[in-house]
Amino acid sequence: MTRTPLRTVDLPSGAALPRTPARWAIGRAVAAVLVASVAVAGCAGDHVTEQNVMRWHAGTDDATSLTLVVGIGPGDRIERARVVSESASTVVVAVDVRRAEGDQQAIAVYAEATVALDDPIGERVVQNVDGTPVQQGTAP
Repeated sequence: MTRTPLRTVDLPSGAALPRTPARWAIGRAVAAVLVASVAVAGCAGDHVTEQNVMRWHAGTDDATSLTLVVGIGPGDRIERARVVSESASTVVVAVDVRRAEGDQQAIAVYAEATVALDDPIGERVVQNVDGTPVQQGTAP
């Protein structure tokens, strides 16, 4: 028995096309291309990303600067560190990291950057931009 392929003009208005092996193959191919493009974009090197700070410690005796500790890849480098905002209760910090091009080993190394504060840290809480608190101390 020979089947005549279904044409879209034979379908009622608003009906979905049937799931045929050819349509499944096309769907899988499109999905694979999307996954590959996201992976390549994620691995494409030499771009700057904001890295969460892992720890901080006073950079000076009078605590008017903080040394921020971040985990980065072995070929990455810190582009800049900054104090985003200061209030009576919090200090919000950010560190921008330039990711190395090409493949890297999947290990983290600790890097430090120092930022200046307007006032001594005192009892204020240090936070990342996303609101997560940063623990006081040196590299874990």
